[in-house]
Amino acid sequence: MKHSIPISKIMNTDLITVNENNKFSELRSIMEKNGINHLPVMENRKITGIISYKDVLKTSFSDRYTNQQESDQLLDYSMAITDFMTKELFTIKETDTVKHATQMLVEKKFNALPVVDNNANLVGIITLHDLLVFLLDQY
Repeated sequence: MKHSIPISKIMNTDLITVNENNKFSELRSIMEKNGINHLPVMENRKITGIISYKDVLKTSFSDRYTNQQESDQLLDYSMAITDFMTKELFTIKETDTVKHATQMLVEKKFNALPVVDNNANLVGIITLHDLLVFLLDQY
């Protein structure tokens, strides 16, 4: 198996992002409509955080709300995306190897990593699913 393959060969480059001004209800809608579990948060063309579907579910299904619609409406007005996005951001460079990406995902217990170029511009995302598809193709 070739671990020296750059992450750029298997990362997802069809990026869907949000900004810090998006409403909570928009996040769930974007994720469900596009079948994705992670949304990079951008501000002034730089990545400032990432939101997972798990973050959305944890926030929306707390004991305070009786249903999803009520939850989303209340959260639209009471919480900013920055209140629950992951801010301590770990990224990987597009030239890093598949092995390095796998090590980072395992060590940090993440399900996705934003991929950046040498200027720290977001160019893709790598997920555990992407790595599993890559591994399956190797056998």
